[in-house]
Amino acid sequence: MWFGFRLAFLLLLRCIRWVSAVDITLYVRSQGLVHQTGALNEVLAAVVDAGWSHTTVVSMKEAEEELKHSGLWSYFPWIWQTEKKRFGKRSAGERWVVFLEAATMVDPKALELLLAQYDAREPWYLGRSLQDDQMSIIHHYQQEPAYPLVHAGFALSGGLLKKLLKDLEEKPVGSGQQIEPVWELASRLGKMGIFITHHEGFCREPRPHCATWVRPLDRFRATQGLRPEEVAARCA
Repeated sequence: MWFGFRLAFLLLLRCIRWVSAVDITLYVRSQGLVHQTGALNEVLAAVVDAGWSHTTVVSMKEAEEELKHSGLWSYFPWIWQTEKKRFGKRSAGERWVVFLEAATMVDPKALELLLAQYDAREPWYLGRSLQDDQMSIIHHYQQEPAYPLVHAGFALSGGLLKKLLKDLEEKPVGSGQQIEPVWELASRLGKMGIFITHHEGFCREPRPHCATWVRPLDRFRATQGLRPEEVAARCA
């Protein structure tokens, strides 16, 4: 009996250590609109059910208020501000930041398993890779580099964030246009020699293997009992 109790205690201790060894923060580009708040609450519920702290999820609206900055939507200010605050702090273990959109849903356990495949002390950039098949103005007429499907989310390791912070310190972001921030981030990382690693766990739609996926936000909107065709008819 004592042996069984001791074994159970050791297994529990091992699990606690395993969970605490990886620090994952979810940054959600949510502006606080009613339907986005409903979607954010669904992510929060999933995170808490998985045993994560509710502070793991940070909405852009919260971060803008805390950091007193309205340009976090373009990624660089959000990364710069938060990483500067962390500078010099010791991390309990490996650390990841995962950027999500309001439409992104997460399976926390699957995300843990996905990220555990990589050493976060190294510069990893993970997501569902997209490649332009023709030139476009929003990507400055460049077909390289590949960039993530933003609504499926993407992950930056602690090792990458450290390198990016140094790069931003040496070469601050100018006042140029940020037409599509997710591509601008990929371009900046590409110039640092870091390119996205494609992973099928970042999904377009929910599947058994998915860590993240895109969900429709319409079910979080207040319809007031109207169907789309009725709205179209009233506006005609």
